[in-house]
Amino acid sequence: MGKKILLICAALILGFFIAPGSANAQTSAAVDNCNGHTLHSADNVVVRNSDIGAVGSVQLCRDGDNWFAMIISHGPMPSGHWANAILRHYENGVPTGAQWSCDSPGGNGHVLPGQTWCVTPKIFSNATVITFKALGYEYFDESGGWDVYADGATLRCNKHVGCIPGS
Repeated sequence: MGKKILLICAALILGFFIAPGSANAQTSAAVDNCNGHTLHSADNVVVRNSDIGAVGSVQLCRDGDNWFAMIISHGPMPSGHWANAILRHYENGVPTGAQWSCDSPGGNGHVLPGQTWCVTPKIFSNATVITFKALGYEYFDESGGWDVYADGATLRCNKHVGCIPGS
């Protein structure tokens, strides 16, 4: 256990020294994160209508029977931008309407300029009919209104069946 914590700390420290132009190294580190918990699915958060590519990743994570979503930026969030992760709840493959963001009670609040990540509250489920999906959004202030700058979504997963493409 001590070696695992040491490796995670080393990876985080190394991440601070990677040059901003090293997107591949940062993408790899971000996608395999979940803060040491089980990663079920991850996707890049990609800039819409642009060739810029990924600016971060969104992750569907599990801690025992508790599920949560994370969004991780490839670098500090720029001025005029913010980001949020959403954990969406499904029963028998149908969205129940229940969802939680980093701003929900138990989350750590959305990503502000200068910050790099946020996490939703942990939601308990050990039922086979319940699945979760993580969505990530980065927003920017366009002419006085917030518009989606980049987004991504994971597969829908549970711990018994695994991950399901689509929906």
